[in-house]
Amino acid sequence: MSKNLNLKVSESLFYEFHRVKANLKAGTNQDALMKMVVIAEKTLRELKSKKEKDEFLRSLTEEETEVLEIQN
Repeated sequence: MSKNLNLKVSESLFYEFHRVKANLKAGTNQDALMKMVVIAEKTLRELKSKKEKDEFLRSLTEEETEVLEIQN
């Protein structure tokens, strides 16, 4: 069964998604999203402790802020 995410995103996130999609060599948005999910799951599995996972998740927020600042 197919479900529609139908996400409304900012213009900067839209362009960042498509930049990453190209880097992942993903043909469709669905392929790109699946590859991103696999990358996230693999990365989280490799982290052993809760502290490592928390630090990683915190770093994602910092990276997100940096990416948005670069685009603006």
